[in-house]
Amino acid sequence: MSPVAPWKDAEERLSRAVVTLTATDSKSPKPDQVEGTELFIKLCGEDDSFLECAQFWINNTILVSQEHLIIENKLISYFTVAEHEVLSHLHNKNQIAMQETVNEIGTFIELRGPRFQVLDVALHIEYLLCEVAEEMAQAIEADLLQPLVQWVYRSVDQRNEYDVIANLILEKAFLDKEMFVNINLNGIKQTVYLQQLLALSDQRDEFKVERLVHGEDYLNILPSNWAATHSSVLQKIPMDMATLEFQEIIQEFANAGLIIVKIERIQNPVLWACHVLKREMEQTFLETDNDISVLYYTVPAQFCNLVCRIGFQETYSQEYGKNYGDGIYFSSDVTQLIRGTTNVGKIIHIFEAEVFTGNCTKGSAAHILPHLRDSDCYEFIESTVDNEHPSKIYVIFNSVQAYPRYLITCRRW
Repeated sequence: MSPVAPWKDAEERLSRAVVTLTATDSKSPKPDQVEGTELFIKLCGEDDSFLECAQFWINNTILVSQEHLIIENKLISYFTVAEHEVLSHLHNKNQIAMQETVNEIGTFIELRGPRFQVLDVALHIEYLLCEVAEEMAQAIEADLLQPLVQWVYRSVDQRNEYDVIANLILEKAFLDKEMFVNINLNGIKQTVYLQQLLALSDQRDEFKVERLVHGEDYLNILPSNWAATHSSVLQKIPMDMATLEFQEIIQEFANAGLIIVKIERIQNPVLWACHVLKREMEQTFLETDNDISVLYYTVPAQFCNLVCRIGFQETYSQEYGKNYGDGIYFSSDVTQLIRGTTNVGKIIHIFEAEVFTGNCTKGSAAHILPHLRDSDCYEFIESTVDNEHPSKIYVIFNSVQAYPRYLITCRRW
């Protein structure tokens, strides 16, 4: 008799797994309290809705016996040589079929083979996607901050600018009121003492540090209704849904077959400042201030915090039918927005956004970037729409044209 492959026993145990959710302020059953369970998966976190989405993913990916699995994620198109080397190693190690596809239909990796090997490779790919998403988010955060603030260090005869990533690290530490932070500058370590505005290198060199603000400090142009918090970095503030302000939203969502679970206001000073600067610059050029729309945007749960950090990105959307342009899609109609969502009871995350639409025109698949309204002037089109009047779908081509005001967590009923 041939020995049983090690993954066969693991696969059998996995099929009997139980997944439970635990919020940080609640108690959950211990493994021995779940009768007949050999494998007990416990998910812990502060947000019940995200825990539920994680449970849904585990139940429908890890605990489902499948020898054919498709991982669909636009971030796959951002894989570099390093990620593809990892994919090649996983393919050779596990001896499964692997096909990567990037086209107008979708961006996905298709896996075929023994179930447990497929699962092993899939989990590695999901980890790669998380790393790519974080690298991209940090790079965009740094680029958003650059026009607002520049940290510098001075020696006796020259001023040196910190690079974009170090600039971001310093600004976050400053906003969080940290005492000091460590920076790596081309292999040389600096410890920056933020209260004294002093930097010491590991070579015992001492520098004066300055925070240079371009124009008005962005911390002074925050909305008056934002809650005061212990930190000026990104915050998600729970809203009281019983107030009059949200009754219209609750009714609109109810008409679309959605029950709102919670509403959180997004307070991101850097992202808000970039949105305001873009909006004011365009409004000055267009000599109008009536081009602001309240629109909706939905993304899978894993991208919600990224949207709160760096705004709306085309790679986070699930929109592949680029009928009105190759940009970021919003809708004024909640019913249309969730048209493809049929699972009753499943958590849905929807952002209410303030969007500067500017000059609009009817879109087409040929629209890739903002373009001139006509050849005789230098007036650009900021967005495209499905129909001139009334418009339900809006497409923008610059992410800072939109700001995520509220994250609305809801269910279809």
